[in-house]
Amino acid sequence: MKITLKYGIAVTAAIAAWVALKHFVLHFEGPSAQLADLFVFNFAAIAGLVLGIKAKRRSNGGSLTFGKQESQLPSHMRS
Repeated sequence: MKITLKYGIAVTAAIAAWVALKHFVLHFEGPSAQLADLFVFNFAAIAGLVLGIKAKRRSNGGSLTFGKQESQLPSHMRS
């Protein structure tokens, strides 16, 4: 499974679980619930990004690259 899909689904599942817990178990409402949502949503997104970046780095042998590798670029764009 692609790294982006794996961690995107994990973040979505965490947020969905929080919303279900908040509404159906805790019956959490009002401004304090909005503040908790802000914390949980942002924490889930940041955790997903950090874990995804670590997994991508591990799969690339310890380095990160953005975009195409130099070997994949057309010859006139290589340095």
